[in-house]
Amino acid sequence: MYKKPLLMATEQQELPEYVNPNFLVAVIVSTFDEHSYSFIDWHYHEPFQFCVVLKGTVCFQLEHIQYTVSKGDGIFINSQQLHMSKPIGSDDAAYLCVDIHPKVIGGDVGCLIYKKYVLPVIENKGLQAVSLSASDTKGKDIIEALKKVYSLYEKQEHAYELDMSICILQLYKLLFLHFNLSSQVIESPNIKTDYLKAIFQYIWGKYSHKISLDMIAKHVHLSRSECCRYFKRMTGQSLFEYITLFRIDRGMNLLRNTEMSIANIAQAIGFQSQSYFTECFRKRLGMTPGDYRKTILHTHI
Repeated sequence: MYKKPLLMATEQQELPEYVNPNFLVAVIVSTFDEHSYSFIDWHYHEPFQFCVVLKGTVCFQLEHIQYTVSKGDGIFINSQQLHMSKPIGSDDAAYLCVDIHPKVIGGDVGCLIYKKYVLPVIENKGLQAVSLSASDTKGKDIIEALKKVYSLYEKQEHAYELDMSICILQLYKLLFLHFNLSSQVIESPNIKTDYLKAIFQYIWGKYSHKISLDMIAKHVHLSRSECCRYFKRMTGQSLFEYITLFRIDRGMNLLRNTEMSIANIAQAIGFQSQSYFTECFRKRLGMTPGDYRKTILHTHI
């Protein structure tokens, strides 16, 4: 199992690595272990996302709601929804992810299928995600269809794109009908979500520099206390817990993929000193940045 790095445009919009530029489906197995990512950071993307957990337990955090998904169960995440994922507990975890562009299901935006069956789902701002349980018929049918898509992708036999397209339509039909998405009007909670994306965009653009609560609050036009309460309510994390984790994640990437010194990495990701970077890194991963780099190098020998 493996995890391909997320390809990002600006502002943490994921650019899926599609099977083909003309066949807008992406298939990825994401893993969480000591040699890969400790979490997949907040991001969003145009495709619908279907996931099934293959190992361990994974938390999928969306705006003001989270789903704990165990091995064998899954989740559907709607288009353009901010979300992140992380393992629960100390065990390794992995999940299959299939990203499907809405056009694969409905064709161009002017098509009947798109207007009748795809657009209402995208425009339902209260429909962030749907939990898929293998213990009930509805969820089991969708999960089995999702696994079939993955199997077809892995084998890539003659005309596999046609088979994948047929299976994807069946997968979406099951979701649409089983969960009555055509008539199910889900009201959005009375919480402004625009602030969250603005806060993330500020952090993602400024993490290599000093960031203060005053700076963030001023950027989103909230008071210091409002900003802290809002972020905690929406994500389940404090602002500075998130900033530290974000910087550590960027540090892990540099430790894996560059020969930069640890002191230079600490400076590049916004830590005031190498010693503080090491302290935060050890607290998060149970080892120093140097030990982490040695572990990564050892696994590739």
